[in-house]
Amino acid sequence: MNAADISDVKRPSKKAPAKIAPLKWWRDSRIGMFIHWGLYSIPAGVWKGKRVPYIGEWLMYQEKIPVATYEKLAPKFDPQHFDAASWVQLAKDAGMRYLTITTKHHEGFAMYNSKVSPYNIVERTPFARDPMKELARECKKQRIKLCFYYSQDIDWHHPDGAWNTWDFDEKQKNSERYLKEKVLPQLRELLTQYGPVGM
Repeated sequence: MNAADISDVKRPSKKAPAKIAPLKWWRDSRIGMFIHWGLYSIPAGVWKGKRVPYIGEWLMYQEKIPVATYEKLAPKFDPQHFDAASWVQLAKDAGMRYLTITTKHHEGFAMYNSKVSPYNIVERTPFARDPMKELARECKKQRIKLCFYYSQDIDWHHPDGAWNTWDFDEKQKNSERYLKEKVLPQLRELLTQYGPVGM
């Protein structure tokens, strides 16, 4: 694009603040902390004694790990040193204005107390606590916006979720059922049980 092209670019109208307002806080915040956390934190990029050449949270997919095998990570998940106050303080001290955390990544494991699916941190791990509840409390206290990342399409654990073709027959998948039975109810939980959610 040259200088002549730039003059033709339409600039946003100053008459449409209603469309801009919901994300104004995000633009003004400039930087935030993203915490990627799930069962994939246990193998941490190593499977069967070998370091894998890709990002660790894609381990289940890349190695085509069966659901029954991957589920065995849950009883080993016990982050005893988790401290919501120190995590939020770290973000604040670094100048962050918001904190985003994975509530369910592609592995399908809920990192909060989901009544929709027992495949969650409270019911399946010795940790048995809801870190989102603790983070929500601390974010409110320390005035940091809490935001959630939720993988709504890809879910390698659910028979109707996308991309697990080594355990589940692609032709048998019903994405509408998956959205109705898992995604929408879990999003409702996240958006109603933890106070204001930034995004």
